[in-house]
Amino acid sequence: MDRPVKTQFDLKTVMVAAICLAGVAGGSYMLYRDINATGRAGVGKPLVTVERKQAKVRRKAAGSYVWSNIEARSGLYRKDAIQTGSGSAAALKFEDGALLELSENSLVVIDDISNLALGTMQGSFIVRTKDGDRQISVGSDGKARVVTFPVRLVRPETLSVFYVPEKGRKDVRFAWQIRTEPASPALGRLLLQISSTKSFPVSGTRTVELPAGAAGEVREQLAGGRHFWRIVSREGGNQEALSQPSEFEVAEAAALRPVWPAGNKKIAMYERAGAVQFRWIAPENEDAEGGRHEIQVAGDASFSKIALSMPVEAGAASAMIEGLGFGDYHWRVRSRYGDISVASPAERFTVEKARAVAVELVYPEDGGSVEFRGGARLSWNCEVSGAEYLVEVAGPDGKTVELPRQKAGSLVMKDARMGAYKWKVSAFVGGQKAGESEPRAFSLYKTPLVLRAPANDEKIEFWDKPPGYEFKWESDEAVEKSGAVYKLEIAKDGLFKTPIVVRTLSAAVLPSDRIKLEQGTLFWRVSVVDQAGRLVKTSNVAKFLYRMHPELPAPEAVSPGVGSVFNLMEKPVPVLASWIEVKGAEKYEVVLVRAGDIEQDAGRAPAATGTKIIAKLQTNEAQHEFADLGPGRYVLTVRAIDRLGRPGAPSSPRQFGVTFGEVLAPPEIISPEVQ
Repeated sequence: MDRPVKTQFDLKTVMVAAICLAGVAGGSYMLYRDINATGRAGVGKPLVTVERKQAKVRRKAAGSYVWSNIEARSGLYRKDAIQTGSGSAAALKFEDGALLELSENSLVVIDDISNLALGTMQGSFIVRTKDGDRQISVGSDGKARVVTFPVRLVRPETLSVFYVPEKGRKDVRFAWQIRTEPASPALGRLLLQISSTKSFPVSGTRTVELPAGAAGEVREQLAGGRHFWRIVSREGGNQEALSQPSEFEVAEAAALRPVWPAGNKKIAMYERAGAVQFRWIAPENEDAEGGRHEIQVAGDASFSKIALSMPVEAGAASAMIEGLGFGDYHWRVRSRYGDISVASPAERFTVEKARAVAVELVYPEDGGSVEFRGGARLSWNCEVSGAEYLVEVAGPDGKTVELPRQKAGSLVMKDARMGAYKWKVSAFVGGQKAGESEPRAFSLYKTPLVLRAPANDEKIEFWDKPPGYEFKWESDEAVEKSGAVYKLEIAKDGLFKTPIVVRTLSAAVLPSDRIKLEQGTLFWRVSVVDQAGRLVKTSNVAKFLYRMHPELPAPEAVSPGVGSVFNLMEKPVPVLASWIEVKGAEKYEVVLVRAGDIEQDAGRAPAATGTKIIAKLQTNEAQHEFADLGPGRYVLTVRAIDRLGRPGAPSSPRQFGVTFGEVLAPPEIISPEVQ
């Protein structure tokens, strides 16, 4: 029943097919050159659709040298190539319904040139059309041979997959047609053969006798697995194939297995309705690829009310779902294979709110003025590593700009306009906003406002009342010409969170008698504010000390020397106490204490016992003489007294002694011994 051999393949579908079996790698360079020379990748309507596939099938677009995996329902364009490997197959469908079947180790190149000679091809493939089935083969001589089969297999289609419940069976409908044009010779007794292998062994083949007629249909119950079927004729002891074998599969509807989150896992998210990752494992076989799968998330284990759902691909293995608020959830994967639906076991998890991440702006300081030198640097700190940062900057025009996200903790603004800015930084962890900084303001100018007085670290100290002084700074053109004003701020902290003085001025000076300050370390700055109240320019921050004079320091004693001893037996003289003058002292308070008698025994050090104030007096000089001091041990202290009568710190105690000299040794008796 072989048809005459043709050297042209003239199907109505416009295509070129080149079937290359394994081992034809020697001609690969010419194949690439020919395909890539005139191909137009992905242009226009696809010429062919990958109707079904088995295992891994690869595609190479026209004009490319890269092969990639292709999925079912994908389109093929002119000069595209499709390749099957060992153990794989594909069925390509054309617009007119024709089906091209590729078995393993095949290569097809799609073209829209009709009546192309096949003299350079090797191998074979099956073309199924409404006119019948044909086998195209090319021998080593380069001549094409077309064999037309008298029986066309209609159902099940090649590489079809039927799904059944676990360990179930499928009622498969088999349909075929017998060619009438040209009329086929007597075919004998028709038989349907079904086998698990393409070789149809006698022991493993189910044979069903078919009714006579131009078309027919039977049903058979089949278990799971791969199946091949064909129509044969049997006359006497002879059997002859009337069709090429066609392959299909009966597969179990497999549920996917959830693996994350599972086991009451707690997931911390920084923001409500953040993204949660779900992961699952597909069955080891490829049956799950033919189903439609959907993740379902519910608030109860019975899934009576689905909170969120999302279609997924079995082979993707994971998916991110957004929109889950904080709370307890259950999730599963429901799969549908035709009219069969299966669901995976459910897993429970909890979404809870994570602690916000602290983001601290470092530079510029809040309210500071930055000198522009080709760029303005912004820097910040974050308590977590690996975060992404979104920097928002509001410029002089009032518009807020979001800069591209980055992982570095600083950036440089180039080509920035001079003027006032506000900025803040948000940290993102795992795509969620984890925290943000407090906003800060700064001004960007080539020449910032300069503060004149009080100078940085200057001291303003006074006695009974503050002296007259002025806050002064350099004037600015914006105030003089455009109606802007100065804003003077004085605070007890360098960030000006709670200013104690705020004044709006038109002149670059403020006398001290117009404000009242608290004593202590103070900070001040001046800004230029336009008529709309927007910050235009800011000075740097200066610090000064404003207070009443503190207590005077302790005088430093000069005489008498430490541990001095005055001998009354020699030449009685007054004891002179002196010290170094203390700046700001009006007078001095002198206290002399007698620390006790000095008991002197031969061979023993003197010891002081008892205390008594000998003198407590005030003097305007930095010295004082003490006369008529008797023997004893004395302690001297001095304090400076300021103009307000406040005594300062006492000097270190200075000790000295007054004696009659060394105790005389006992006399030695030299007269004869008393009788």
